[in-house]
Amino acid sequence: MYRYTPPKSNVWGHSLGKMAPAHQKMLFDQFLESAVAEYSTTGGSLKLFTGAAPPSLPPDAQAMWGHTTYGDVERFEKLLGVASRNGSFDALTAQQCETALAELVQHDALARGSMFLQGIEISRWLVEGQPVNTKSRIHLYYGMDPRITTFLEFETLEQFEFIKRVLADLKFCKLNEKHLKSTKRKAKSP
Repeated sequence: MYRYTPPKSNVWGHSLGKMAPAHQKMLFDQFLESAVAEYSTTGGSLKLFTGAAPPSLPPDAQAMWGHTTYGDVERFEKLLGVASRNGSFDALTAQQCETALAELVQHDALARGSMFLQGIEISRWLVEGQPVNTKSRIHLYYGMDPRITTFLEFETLEQFEFIKRVLADLKFCKLNEKHLKSTKRKAKSP
C-alpha cells in the first residue's frame, strides 16, 4: 500500500496559478472521466470578500476585497438556500457545492474576490480501464488562489504511475515520487 500526501511545507497543495474556475472544472472533469471509477463530493465552503479590506491586513491580502459585492452574497444566499455569515457559507452539501461551482464558472469575474473549497472522496480508481479500490481525497480550491490538494492511496506503484501520468497529461498538476510513502498493512488477527 502506498500513500501520497503533500509535504508539510506544501500542505495547501499544488498551485494552479491564476486558472479560471471554468478551466479548472474542465480539467478536473477530464481527470474524473479518465482515472476515477467512483467518487463523491464530501462538502465544501465558500467565502466572498465584500466591501473594504480591514486596514490591518498587508497590501497583498487587501487585494482580495472589492471584487465581489453584497449583491453577489445575496445571490448566493438565494441560490444555496442559506444565509451567509459575513459572506461565508460553511458546511455546504454536495448539491450546494455543485450550485456554487456552476455560478463561479458562469461568472468568472467572481473568482478574484472569492474562495471556494470542494472536497472529493475517491473510492475507486479507474486504472487502465479497471476499477481499483482506494481511500483517496482531493480538495479543490477555486477562486483567488486556485489549488488542488492530494491525499491519495494506491495498492501498487503502477497505479500511482498511471494517476501521475493522467494528471501530467492534462497539465493539471505534477505528482512527485518523493511524497509517496509505503505503508504496511495490518495483519488480520485469527
